[in-house]
Amino acid sequence: MEIYSPADIHQDCLSSALNCSISELDVLEYECGLKEKKDDSNVFENFYSGLEFAMDYTSPSPSSCKACEMYPTKNVEEFLEAIKNLVEQW
Repeated sequence: MEIYSPADIHQDCLSSALNCSISELDVLEYECGLKEKKDDSNVFENFYSGLEFAMDYTSPSPSSCKACEMYPTKNVEEFLEAIKNLVEQW
């Protein structure tokens, strides 16, 4: 499975990159059927909450930032690493 993975994000585009990551987590959750798996679903809900919290404290991104579909696709492990790097940048 390949997922759009924001990387090398300029500070001004952090909000749109976080939003992209949240959207792609929705795809991952759906594709893997995690809503039916209570323990995994709770982990994802906590992860979403953390990303949404970060979004609340990030300025809106200008329209010049990349759309989610413009980022490269990566496998799940690389996608999760990209999110980790994104959150560390925040």
